[in-house]
Amino acid sequence: MDARNWPAYVLLGLIFAGSSFTEDSKGRTPLRFHSRSAHNMIIGDDGFKAFRKTNRAFGHTAALTIRTLEPGEVFEVFLESTEYVENPRIGVTTHSPDSIQYPDYMNHLRSGTWGWDVYPNEVYQDGEVIKEPYPAEERTIKRGDTFGVVVKPEGSLHFYHNGVDLGEAANELFGKYYGYIDLYWGGSNATIFNFEDFLQ
Repeated sequence: MDARNWPAYVLLGLIFAGSSFTEDSKGRTPLRFHSRSAHNMIIGDDGFKAFRKTNRAFGHTAALTIRTLEPGEVFEVFLESTEYVENPRIGVTTHSPDSIQYPDYMNHLRSGTWGWDVYPNEVYQDGEVIKEPYPAEERTIKRGDTFGVVVKPEGSLHFYHNGVDLGEAANELFGKYYGYIDLYWGGSNATIFNFEDFLQ
């Protein structure tokens, strides 16, 4: 059985069992959310989880990683919800969590930011749509899904849904990028899940 099909409670158990790690399987500081997030978010569980303060308001629901991603390193989150999952956004940005002026939505940033707007299936750069539809086939999303992003060593930006590589979304990304999640609406919390660490 593919481990990605394990029940949610098993996956979450693995996540929190690994929350005391001081480094990942490749000797890096484990990815966590930075404590400075958008004002409708709370960071908990040693930085592995980002919670919405309320589901009654749109926007201001973004959180960045505590460090930049290494080339080829996947930033992946397990998305939970008390209701339904409508429109998460995930991506990368050059803005530091220490100094970013969080917008209402991450796709409103006008510099150094790429992301996948899961519905309506668009990839954006600096607030402008650069690829649609992405992916070519519409995907059903639900509670418990995982979403990921990676900048590959050759500068190609790819997104993942439930572990499936959806193909190149952009290219020529050479630099230092933080990962981010923007829950937007309908997602209650997101947990960083570095899946490959449990397959060593």
